Amino acid sequence: MSGATDQMRKILSRHENVMVESNSLLELAQPDVFLMALDFGEADFKPSSARFLGRADALVVVDSGLDAAQPGATPVWENVERGLWGGKPQFPVKPPNYVTRPMVEFVRSRANYASANSGA
Repeated sequence: MSGATDQMRKILSRHENVMVESNSLLELAQPDVFLMALDFGEADFKPSSARFLGRADALVVVDSGLDAAQPGATPVWENVERGLWGGKPQFPVKPPNYVTRPMVEFVRSRANYASANSGA
């Protein structure tokens, strides 16, 4: 196990709530809530993002001129199956505002559910 992995495990074990920007962390832990940020207008799609997209609880969809919030919006990605993202809750955001009230309520409800069912 690497030093970074050891350090991350220590941080996760010591704190009730941790926010992390990392797909790779999913190899070490199962988060209570996993949001993935997507830009339907960006053709580049990281392999690590594709690998974990199916595990996302919801998507933060960055407005890049496409109306991603509209049903039937089609991203410009190649080789990413719609089934991995199509049925997930989506929270459209427009820079510089990357957090919305519905997103906060979603995260809060998932975190409360996880806390209530953890036996803590």
